[in-house]
Amino acid sequence: MKHIFFYIAMMLVMALNAQEVRVETDKQHIKIGEQIKYKISVETSSEEGVLFPDGQTFLPLEMVRASVIDTLRENKKFRLEKEYFLTQFDSGSYTIPPQRIKINTRDFYTDSLIVEVGTVAIDTLKQPLYDIKPIVEVSAPPISKKWWFIAGLFILLIIGLLLYFLIFRKKKLSVGKQRRKLPPFERAIQDLKNLQNSKYLIQSKHKEYYSELTDIVREYLEDEVHILAKESTTDELLAKIQLLQENGKLNLSNDTIINLKRVLQTADLVKFAKSKPSDNIAEYDRETIEDVVIKTKKAIPEPVANAEPSDEKTKVGKKQKNKRLIFATIAGITSLIIAFVLISTLFNSNFMRNWLGSKYLQELNKSKWVTSHYGFPTTELTTPKVLSRRQIFEIKGFDSEINHQYVFDFGDINSELYIMTSIVTFKQNNDNQQINLDIHKVNEIVLSLLEKSGAQNITTLEEEYTTPNGSKGIKVFGKMTLTDRKTNKSFNAAYEFYSFTENGALQQLLITHSDDLNAEEIAKRVVLSIDFKVD
Repeated sequence: MKHIFFYIAMMLVMALNAQEVRVETDKQHIKIGEQIKYKISVETSSEEGVLFPDGQTFLPLEMVRASVIDTLRENKKFRLEKEYFLTQFDSGSYTIPPQRIKINTRDFYTDSLIVEVGTVAIDTLKQPLYDIKPIVEVSAPPISKKWWFIAGLFILLIIGLLLYFLIFRKKKLSVGKQRRKLPPFERAIQDLKNLQNSKYLIQSKHKEYYSELTDIVREYLEDEVHILAKESTTDELLAKIQLLQENGKLNLSNDTIINLKRVLQTADLVKFAKSKPSDNIAEYDRETIEDVVIKTKKAIPEPVANAEPSDEKTKVGKKQKNKRLIFATIAGITSLIIAFVLISTLFNSNFMRNWLGSKYLQELNKSKWVTSHYGFPTTELTTPKVLSRRQIFEIKGFDSEINHQYVFDFGDINSELYIMTSIVTFKQNNDNQQINLDIHKVNEIVLSLLEKSGAQNITTLEEEYTTPNGSKGIKVFGKMTLTDRKTNKSFNAAYEFYSFTENGALQQLLITHSDDLNAEEIAKRVVLSIDFKVD
């Protein structure tokens, strides 16, 4: 009896906590673009802890919108309802996958649901069909003058900036460079002022003070009077000055020469005999040297009028002129390149790719194309050159079912352009057997072909494709990196792989090409020419 009561109590508890999930739709057959109302109902003992599907979980159908959760109370239970509005823009049969509803910590799943999407019927009696109009060439719209004006201003701005930074801008010179650019007299006077404001005497650095003082006057004499003064001893320097005096190239007074001799000798004693004159004497010696510099400047004879510039100055002038010419040439060429790239980018980006593209592909694109039939059942293609028969290749997944295989191609898969078509017929037990085209097997086929050719970094996308004649198939396409076998250089490439099941055969087209405008146009023209013949 105890066990019986226990089971009855458990059943009551389970009945009180029972949960129910239901799904319903207002229709299962719709037309393209029409919406389905998909409603999920949850019955539970508590309205808390219930999570409905969120986002695009109804693929291949697209959720347009969802309503808020509607809560209804029935006796001691709650009913939670949420509506989703779904649609599809391609005809066909689609399955709405099971949807997960989380109640507290448990997951519940709805049943899957099949939805038929049909095309919109057109009454051709009331609305007759017309032939496709021929292609009409339309000239490109003229470029607005506003854009030409903006491009011109931008180019002028670039040229101006280049000329400013490369030629006309004066770079900020360092203190040392600014000093070297001063004339000898101004440089010597400036150095003497700086020596006066130095801390050599305060710090009892008389040796450094006199070393700098004599360096200033020696440098001045060397630059202004043009005698070797820096490496000469005191006696040698005085002898050279005396010689200039005798030749009339310098007109210094005896007092000035005596004062210069006294300061130089005092400096020699400080530097070599460790003599230490008083600060007053040191300052007086600095003033003496300043007076020597000033009188030396006045004692130099005036240069002869209309004298020809020295060879050294002429060389410096030519060097600077050549430097400016080089900078101006670089600025001009750079401006032209920038202008060309700018105009090509703004107004016709394809022009750049076409101009810089392969001449071989340009010639193929402009050459007279040929239309040929390949294999049986026949695939008709229009190509730059006739495709040649080649050795068959392995098709994984279909090996045991293949009856005949025809393969034709043009070019090399590692070149700028490669075109290949194959027609495969299968062994059939009866005339009504159909080919099931598995997208995964198709992907394996194309990937194996590309990998054998050394392709790397392959990206894969897939989609349904319909030819202009109405044949439906699968398109696998993407990007990759190939290596040119002649130059051993890598280049970016694209591939397109089309598979059709027409006339009881698997008919395929593979095109690989470099990232070139002409190659893209060739691939497009070949694909648009696909046609399948019964005979």
